[in-house]
Amino acid sequence: MNELLKTIGDFKKKFKAMTGRQKTQIYIQAGFVAVIFFVCIGLFMQIKAPVQTESSVTKAKATSNKKKAAPIESDAMLISDDIDQKSYVAKIENQYYAVNEKNENMEQKISDLSQQVDQLTKSQQSIAGSVALFDNKLNDAVTKIVKSQQQQTPGGVGASNYSLDVTKIAEVNSENRKTVYLPAGSFVRGTLLTGVYAPTVASNPLPVLIRLKEAFFGPNNARIDLSGAFGVGKATGDLTSERALIQITTISAVLPTGQTFEENGNLGYLTDITGQLGLKGIVVRNTGTQLALSFASGFMGGAAQAFANQQTTSSLGSNGEITQTVTGNSGKNAAFSGVAASANKLSEYYNKQLEEIIPAVKVDSGVDVYFVVLKGVKINGLTTDSGNSFNYVD
Repeated sequence: MNELLKTIGDFKKKFKAMTGRQKTQIYIQAGFVAVIFFVCIGLFMQIKAPVQTESSVTKAKATSNKKKAAPIESDAMLISDDIDQKSYVAKIENQYYAVNEKNENMEQKISDLSQQVDQLTKSQQSIAGSVALFDNKLNDAVTKIVKSQQQQTPGGVGASNYSLDVTKIAEVNSENRKTVYLPAGSFVRGTLLTGVYAPTVASNPLPVLIRLKEAFFGPNNARIDLSGAFGVGKATGDLTSERALIQITTISAVLPTGQTFEENGNLGYLTDITGQLGLKGIVVRNTGTQLALSFASGFMGGAAQAFANQQTTSSLGSNGEITQTVTGNSGKNAAFSGVAASANKLSEYYNKQLEEIIPAVKVDSGVDVYFVVLKGVKINGLTTDSGNSFNYVD
């Protein structure tokens, strides 16, 4: 045993000292030997065949018995397959009958729809026949009317005169539905929607907008409902009374029928809630700053000119003209003269602004007003039989 271990140790040392190529050759040889070893073991196992014992014979018989019993199991499987096929065929037949029944129901519905279409066609034909019959009767009646008018009128009346009579009948029918007329003197309460700085110059009025809050009060306790309508006016200021005078020039409304009504002209004026002409406001001038600037620039120009004149000497010429000669500091004279000229130009600019500034009367929005009608207005689209748009107050 010691010799074997010593031999193995010597082999390990020699193996470590070998080169890579030598180690590879040893690996190949060892593998070849292992393959030969396993092949020999396989041949040995085949040569040594097992002997059948009683137990092996018993197992063979059991196996044969199982093989004999196999046909019985296969027969059962065939029977179950036949049962499944029959149920599947029955299911398909049921589906076929259900589809066939649905097709029959659909055909019946289509037949009913066809009958209904035929009935509608027949009813349309009967209606068309009735319309044609009514048209013929109407033509006969018109012909009789024309003939009777020709017999009653000397010289005869043509078909054109008959059409004129029809137009007159239409005019009479339209007159039966009388259009509502908004007479002068009617008034209504409204609200000023837009504030305004009403200028005191009448040639430059500014627009305002009012909204009517209720129906007009007309003569004889009549009420004309144009609530919600708009009125557009132009405003000017009066410095004496400190009031804004507003003249209504346009009124517009959308009637209950959906028709739009609009009228232009000198339609009326506004009063405050107490009934006084115009609306009380605040006078706005905005001239104080411009006056102060104009005064300051004028004073500056005069002072600068005085300082410039101190550097000159005035003399009277032979022809009576006064001439000024610079006898002092010419630089100071030039500087003060320039300042005087600039200050005079600035004063002229502020004076022009003062001329353009126009006093105004300020009126805020949201003020309650009364709109008084000066000119009667025919409200096209609003008739006396249009419900609550026109009525009388008891």
